[in-house]
Amino acid sequence: MDNIFMNLLNLYAKNKSGVKTPIEDFTTEILASLLAKDSDLLTHFMNEILLIEGNHFKVETQKKYILQDDTDCIIDVVISNQETLCFLENKVNSLEGYKQLERYKKVLHQFTKHKNIYLRYCTKYYDLKKISNINFHQIRWRDIYRFLLNYADNETITDFFNYLRRMNMAGADDFNFNDMQVMNQFLSTISKLDECLDAVTPEFTDIFGAPYSYDFEPLKQVPKFNRYAI
Repeated sequence: MDNIFMNLLNLYAKNKSGVKTPIEDFTTEILASLLAKDSDLLTHFMNEILLIEGNHFKVETQKKYILQDDTDCIIDVVISNQETLCFLENKVNSLEGYKQLERYKKVLHQFTKHKNIYLRYCTKYYDLKKISNINFHQIRWRDIYRFLLNYADNETITDFFNYLRRMNMAGADDFNFNDMQVMNQFLSTISKLDECLDAVTPEFTDIFGAPYSYDFEPLKQVPKFNRYAI
């Protein structure tokens, strides 16, 4: 069965040849739209996933805040009510920008006299952060996926969590026999890749100098950048 969100994403990629498809923004806008259209869903999402009490929330996306003496911030999702202000930053295949969460924290602290402030960080992969002096909590897209499974009677939500699954954002629930077969070939494949890199490393070193490897070992680049490289 066709998935409307996959179809739209594929259509964008087809008509924007050579331009990177904005998967993070695309996925974030879908989630925000679903939450904004259903107040009960939004309340449960805030209470159960973001661990923030309350109700009567509203949702905004790509909201810009001016930060004095620093780079301005454009927040993926801003969720608020009379007592609460929450920034939700979503990542799929990219990493946190330079001091991005720290800058968001600075913005939130401007509202401490009037709001209870919260900073939330959602990622596809495990990416532990330690953000102090604010109510900070991390989630993963798999948590959102599992939460949405409770709303399978809604066709649009079903399309969205199926989209998350097809984008490999549903977590380990999708581990199957094919994955086992891949793992059986994993070491052999890595060995072949290492041979290829070893063959070109001397020439690259002569031209560019020794490869920079700190926290950029080839294997670490697979989940971070979807590549195996020096």
